[in-house]
Amino acid sequence: MWPHQYLAVLAAKAAGRPVKISVTRQGMYTGSGYQPAVINHVRLAAASNGQLSVVYHHSTNISSMCDDYIEFATASARVSYATPVLITETRIRRCNVGTPTAMRAPHEGPGSFAFESAIDELAVALNMDPLALRLKNYADRDPGDGRPFSSKKLREAYDEGARRFGWEKRAPQPRATRDGDLLIGWGMAGAVMSTFRFASAARVAMSADGSVTIFASTQEIGTGTYTVMPQIASDVLGVPVARPDVVEVTGLGAAALAGLGVGAWNGPQDFLESDSNEWDLIDDEDVGRRGNGRCFRMVR
Repeated sequence: MWPHQYLAVLAAKAAGRPVKISVTRQGMYTGSGYQPAVINHVRLAAASNGQLSVVYHHSTNISSMCDDYIEFATASARVSYATPVLITETRIRRCNVGTPTAMRAPHEGPGSFAFESAIDELAVALNMDPLALRLKNYADRDPGDGRPFSSKKLREAYDEGARRFGWEKRAPQPRATRDGDLLIGWGMAGAVMSTFRFASAARVAMSADGSVTIFASTQEIGTGTYTVMPQIASDVLGVPVARPDVVEVTGLGAAALAGLGVGAWNGPQDFLESDSNEWDLIDDEDVGRRGNGRCFRMVR
């Protein structure tokens, strides 16, 4: 909760009636969280051929006097490039300000900008193409622990981006491209966005009428999950989808325990109260054990 929310509760108790607090535009940047100021110190060492030997990234972000909010600005440096020596440090500095919060871009954004700018400066110092420098130090494994990435298509993205933007036509010298009196920027950079992966499961029920029901938990925040999941199922199963029917069945709690992920909050009773024809693969015992999740039903 933010400070003004507590004030609303206290004011309502004092007044004996509901109280609404309106936050000013200026207050939105202080009382409701904000992206903290971040100071980045980046040091790079490389051979004349561009091979990195040391990557050092130290970041410091401000936080309030009462909270340890950390902006993990070194996230990009930890995984981006192969190097035998990798040092990252993250610190906070307490200030008389409100507590920051995650913003867009969260965490990685301020650090990635500083780190990738340093890579560009190294390319200039080496008189080397910045894309070639990044490819020279491409990391096939996590530089921190040596484990291979589960998947990585950054090299292909580099190649396709270079082709589409005509990278071979780029003038290598800084400030070399102009349109009259205007300087035209022509560069590139890598970016990292952290995410989390957990064990999950999905179940499929095929009915006599040709409809297919997918049992899987998720959440829809406007990114199109409700649309994409039925499309994937349709492609895999070869079932045409004329109208995906999203059925709200469940969410937190049992869904996570059952490996179905996280969805909206409902209970196992939702399954029991639904049309039995829709849940013909689930018995009563299974309902109690796996009763939470979202259901996607595909209808011909």
